[in-house]
Amino acid sequence: FQREDILATLLSQIEGSGSGIKRVPSYVAPDLAAQIRRHVTNSIRLRKGSFPCYFVTDMATFALPAE
Repeated sequence: FQREDILATLLSQIEGSGSGIKRVPSYVAPDLAAQIRRHVTNSIRLRKGSFPCYFVTDMATFALPAE
């Protein structure tokens, strides 16, 4: 997956759920959730120097619209 495709794929998996019940995307599409977790894990880096800390190099945040 490319970063731009993640939201489109996630929304297409959830579309039509229509019962009004909120669904966690990881329950609806567990394979997609695993790919998102893998993408985030690969973007975490450790800063070198006098104050080592973890940081995210590339991260997009999405908000799903309310139904």
